[in-house]
Amino acid sequence: MKNGLVNILVGSAVLLAVSCAVKDNSFVQDGELDANSLSASLINATETEATFEVSGRLYGATGAAVGICYGTSPNPTTASGCVYCDGTVSSAGNVNTSARLDNLTGGTMYYVRPFVAFGSITRYGQQISFNTVAPFDVNSLSVTVRSITATDAVADIDAVLVNGNGATLGVCFDTSPKPLIGTGTAIAVYATSKPGDNPHFSTSVDLRYLQESTTYYIRAFAKAKNGSKTIYGPEQSFTTKAAAYISILSVSVEDQVGFINWKNLYATYDGTATGVELGFCYSASHNPTYNNNRVAATQTGSSYFKADDIQFSAGQLYYMKAYAKKGSDIFYSDDEVIVQTLVGTDNPSQNPVLESSGFYYEDEYYTYRTHVKLSCYYQGTSKMSEIGFYLDTYSKYYWNDKEDGQFTTGFYTYYNERPTTSTVQAYGILNDGTEIKGPIWTWYY
Repeated sequence: MKNGLVNILVGSAVLLAVSCAVKDNSFVQDGELDANSLSASLINATETEATFEVSGRLYGATGAAVGICYGTSPNPTTASGCVYCDGTVSSAGNVNTSARLDNLTGGTMYYVRPFVAFGSITRYGQQISFNTVAPFDVNSLSVTVRSITATDAVADIDAVLVNGNGATLGVCFDTSPKPLIGTGTAIAVYATSKPGDNPHFSTSVDLRYLQESTTYYIRAFAKAKNGSKTIYGPEQSFTTKAAAYISILSVSVEDQVGFINWKNLYATYDGTATGVELGFCYSASHNPTYNNNRVAATQTGSSYFKADDIQFSAGQLYYMKAYAKKGSDIFYSDDEVIVQTLVGTDNPSQNPVLESSGFYYEDEYYTYRTHVKLSCYYQGTSKMSEIGFYLDTYSKYYWNDKEDGQFTTGFYTYYNERPTTSTVQAYGILNDGTEIKGPIWTWYY
């Protein structure tokens, strides 16, 4: 037999339920007891409790007792479970009271009927039904860890809850498997937001003050609003990175003067670069990584590294970061720069390298011709690995000093001998080995 509690106010009387034993008030006749107007209405229901209002007017029931009976089948009786009270109905016959059922099962339908009884005579009022709230549970609960550094990480929690309104979610992590809240060295981090009526709920928490190069085990948890139940999700693990051995301070890109789509890349850093691979990575999307396109540094100093003469595909937009890699640990610059290339080509057949060439000579003392200045005017987009002049079409006199950007629009050199040849012709050799020549000029001397 199930027990409950009811407070019944009949006139000014308060009745306290103690049992479902039938009262011995046999002086009332059977035909005098009528409970047709007696009704019960639900006030509130939780997972394990329910409260009702019981009301009506009883005729021929002076001295009768009132209660409610309940069960999981229709038409419950006092034998199936009841809240039954001491006390009797006053001569006025008015009933207006409340009753509470407890120790109920969550997520269950119950049937309820009010009753009035004298001795062996029991009359039942109108039947109603109600459902207790489903117990707190989870259909799914998971955690994903991202943005892992040497000391910090972010844990993303995703849950589908049952009766989860107002529940508390968070993660519990430790260096030992199967972490539990409040045990060992396990640390619990609680989410600041709580789920509402929508069963699907996602949130994130920050993990701070982690140890470098350490493996942690982590589980998401969900705790019922009343704190009666805590459920853990599947366990995951993650490993923090080594402490930063280098910090990339800046990254920049500049056009190589006179050549489209050829760039010079530059970065500054703080730290020790010994044994560290330095370079630049780029992709068509934000936040490029080492596994995208990358270029290794061609020169490294105590606070900088760079890569010069890097050719990018024409007509593209790239996002680029600098990186530092040591073992499996990779650090990236916070800064991300844009590399914009133009529509063009470095095909020598479409971009003539030498459109004109010429020379003139100078008299050092205006008397004797002791040296000659050979000049070439350069146009185009292709880069050349060697530039210079043919003297009489067979003798090369090349110029390899590329400072001051001279070779971007033209170049010159001095032939430090008295002219003895009859022709001069400028030439350039592209990086792919193709030789481009200018027109032949006759040398008058």
